[in-house]
Amino acid sequence: MLEGIDPDWVRAGNRRYASYTNISPGEYVFKVMGSNNDGVWNNQAASIKIRITPPFWQTWWFRLLMVTSFAAALFLLHRYRLNKLLAVERTRIRIARDLHDDISGTLTGIVYFSDALGKEVGNRKTPAIEKLLSLIHESSANVQDSMSDIIWSINPENDKWEHLLPKLRRFVSDICESKGIHYDIEIPELIESRNLDMERRRNFWLIFKEIVTNAVRHSECRKVTVSLSAEKNRLRLFVADDGKGFNPKIATDGNGLKNIYSRANALNGKVQLTTGIGKGTRWEVSIPL
Repeated sequence: MLEGIDPDWVRAGNRRYASYTNISPGEYVFKVMGSNNDGVWNNQAASIKIRITPPFWQTWWFRLLMVTSFAAALFLLHRYRLNKLLAVERTRIRIARDLHDDISGTLTGIVYFSDALGKEVGNRKTPAIEKLLSLIHESSANVQDSMSDIIWSINPENDKWEHLLPKLRRFVSDICESKGIHYDIEIPELIESRNLDMERRRNFWLIFKEIVTNAVRHSECRKVTVSLSAEKNRLRLFVADDGKGFNPKIATDGNGLKNIYSRANALNGKVQLTTGIGKGTRWEVSIPL
């Protein structure tokens, strides 16, 4: 019998061997008892110790080596990905700084020079010159505004909700007050969520900006209501005005509607527009956090 394997003695008959398979590594004792031709058994069994060594992949040191190697691989992968993220972040900071210092500064200069030229010409301005100066000033200001958005989007310091939310509140108050429009804002101080990546933050900001700008500049409204909330892992934006409204079927190609829908689609979001002639306009945008 093999202790630990055989529950009791095994009669071998005339066989002079014992066969075992699939025995786990370890130490065992093999015992043998014999009998004479008269069937008398000896009183004490002969025994031999057997040690079965495990294959190397079942040894403790190999398992420890595998665990250590796996942990080291995870650590190196984490370091690699972290270094790549840091490299991208440094590049974004450099690009934002260069755009601000070079292109944004140049655009500011163009706006300043167009104003200075208008003052220099004074009463000698013809309608054509006045129109041209106005176009230069307006185009430069628009490009400068777009460049400011790009610089803000690229800068990794703005990848946090605490930087985006004040910008939203400030934009609504500034544009409404400049037009003498009453407004209500309900935007939380903080949204508990992971940071927004650059592309998602830029798309959401441009959706918000387009909707509010359309309400203030085109609706002829007296009041704008803006609210933002986070519910069930979704961000919900609500913007309404009491203006003249419009026919959405006719205005599909205008008012930046296509841009709003395409950017919301890029965010896997949903857009609901409710409006009509003389009925004001109501936007509801929902995107996953």
